[in-house]
Amino acid sequence: MANEDAGPEATPAAEEKRRPRAAGARKPGAVARAIERCRAWTERISLPPADWRTFGWGLLVLILLAFIIRNWAPVRINLFGWYVDAPRAIVFVIIFLLGMLTAWLLEVRGRKAAESEAEAETAAAADAGETAEEAEAVEAEAMEAEGVEFEEVELAGGDDDLAAEPTFGDEDTSVPRARS
Repeated sequence: MANEDAGPEATPAAEEKRRPRAAGARKPGAVARAIERCRAWTERISLPPADWRTFGWGLLVLILLAFIIRNWAPVRINLFGWYVDAPRAIVFVIIFLLGMLTAWLLEVRGRKAAESEAEAETAAAADAGETAEEAEAVEAEAMEAEGVEFEEVELAGGDDDLAAEPTFGDEDTSVPRARS
């Protein structure tokens, strides 16, 4: 800026003319702007924590990629007279997903059937004039018949009441689970 002691000759325009300029001092070009954008974008990336779970998922992805690359040859599939050409890896993945969907649907169907059966037995016990405790006993007998074991667990708070909590198979039952 202008120095007040220098007098009227030291105006901002005059100082601009006297200031030395660097030889390559100009606005950054398109390449420099692109590099700066890439640098800003990569600084925002946060990597997942380095643990065994991340390593396992990374290894699974690499194996899956190798599988897809090695099995990319087209395969002709006959669907009721229609022919479809698709990469073998894609066919494998579709068949795998259809199997997973089938298993999930069968599990949901079995769970709903077991729940409705238990509700029907409880309702039948209630219709017969039994109390809630007797109805729960009937439901517990039905679950034991299905192979579900019960374990007596003390309730929190020091009460003398005991609650029956189901356990499945050879699980570790040292830690009580919350009832829903």
